[in-house]
Amino acid sequence: MVSGLQAFVPEIRSPLVSILLSSLRSPIMRRRARERLGISSPMLEAPLSAVPLARYVALFEELAVHHGDPLLGAHLGMSQTAADALGPLGFLLLALPTMGQGLQAITTHIGTWQTGTTVALNSSQDEASWTYRIDDPAIWPRRQDAEYTLATMCMALRSRLNTPWRPLEVHFEHEEPACAPTLRTLFRAPIRFGQSCNRLVLNPAELDLPHDTPFACFIPYVEEYLRVLAPLQTAPPDIATQVRNAVRGALSHREVSLDWVARTLQLSPRSLQRHLAAADTSLRKITQEIRQSEAAALLETGNRRRADIAHALGYADHTALWRAVRSWATFPPHAAGKKR
Repeated sequence: MVSGLQAFVPEIRSPLVSILLSSLRSPIMRRRARERLGISSPMLEAPLSAVPLARYVALFEELAVHHGDPLLGAHLGMSQTAADALGPLGFLLLALPTMGQGLQAITTHIGTWQTGTTVALNSSQDEASWTYRIDDPAIWPRRQDAEYTLATMCMALRSRLNTPWRPLEVHFEHEEPACAPTLRTLFRAPIRFGQSCNRLVLNPAELDLPHDTPFACFIPYVEEYLRVLAPLQTAPPDIATQVRNAVRGALSHREVSLDWVARTLQLSPRSLQRHLAAADTSLRKITQEIRQSEAAALLETGNRRRADIAHALGYADHTALWRAVRSWATFPPHAAGKKR
């Protein structure tokens, strides 16, 4: 408890948890897995009940080891429909008139399905991307969830377009696994690892492609259902948190400017500055804090090239990263000199 208020615990709806547990054929093994991870029967009994996100992620990682399948998340994601994975959100992804509207619906309503998670659709005339990241860095490792989520989205978009569609690139925040070539074959796209978030890089022209569906008449009812469906957590993130999430998701692939962040949050630049000033911070300060924390985490592993780390943090090259690290009073300067 903090100041008499219940601490925020990120959650996820339970259908996928039930699917994962059912892959354990022995009832005894299912019971032991549930007990070990603290997943109680009431969490799974109702179709839309919730499970703590950290326990779901841990279960996913554990089952990948149990089944001897390091690509369990990707394989499962490629085999599921959007409705299986996302329920009513999956229906909107497939049924709305354009791909962009479908992806934006996931962003708008994600809080009814999963909390403690940043999801964003970023688009301009030259580039577009759909990003996904669990906010709590303590929920780690989380590779299976990341690969499952992007594989599910990839298959949903292929189904929607009725073509062997593929993204321009796929980005993952975890390190490159030994089975990366197989993963590239599944996505049919180049994959970058060790990025700031998990991301599908898209052709912006595809976002506006028209799509005819016989289910368009149901869209208003599903949207109303999502509006009345109680969010898993009712408190929206404050402006400073929203800015941090936007910056974290954009560092590796675009310049972060006040105008861009304001447009992303649907605020005027002046209004955004006022909100940040009231929180005793600024866009520059937030960007530096994120770069510093991300650099510490990436450099700690000791097996990343400085050039790759610089790119993930939005620097032109490893020299620019080194200069920045030298200017951070609380960061050991020698940390930037591990690898080129």
